[in-house]
Amino acid sequence: TALNSLDVNDDDERQLISTDGSGYFPTEPRLRRCGYGVYFGPDHPANLSRPLLGQCQTVPRAELRAVISAVRRLRRPSTVLCDCQWVVDGVLALKQGKDVTHLEHRDLWETLRPSLMDLADPNHFEIRKVPGHSTAQDVADGFLTAVEKQCNDGVDLLAKAGARAHLPADPLVSALRRRKAITAVIQRMMTAIRIQRSADLHVLD
Repeated sequence: TALNSLDVNDDDERQLISTDGSGYFPTEPRLRRCGYGVYFGPDHPANLSRPLLGQCQTVPRAELRAVISAVRRLRRPSTVLCDCQWVVDGVLALKQGKDVTHLEHRDLWETLRPSLMDLADPNHFEIRKVPGHSTAQDVADGFLTAVEKQCNDGVDLLAKAGARAHLPADPLVSALRRRKAITAVIQRMMTAIRIQRSADLHVLD
């Protein structure tokens, strides 16, 4: 397949594709909403930003969903850059023919398997771990190239946009935060009562 002028390529003319997952309200399962992105290059028509569908809203699941989307869009020899070690390890194991059914999100691993098997040339797809939320210092220290950082920054924006596409309604967020604040006040009050009661008993002794 001919090279697209908007593609990002490495020194061997392999296409670089970045994937990422993101989530809002990470510590609150009832509010958590995740999304994912696939980045092919600045203003590339294939760039993808999607909300993670389904009841299971976790960033690792979003990361894996992003890789599945990237594999389905391969058109020539490509290297996927992913900042999730769990996903990278699982994909490499799958490429080696190993059993990954023990991993979380088994349904997505089973979705990815035939996509990898359908590739005309398995060597057209490689995956590599890159640092997440990288800095200029990371580039200076040789952890990734400037081009890889550009891809990393671009896909981060896409993943966040995907998560924002289905954020919970503001009244729901406010109501839950109010309940949590009330619960915290009650817990502090109960703790103070217990401490005072213990002190009173000590005085009676």
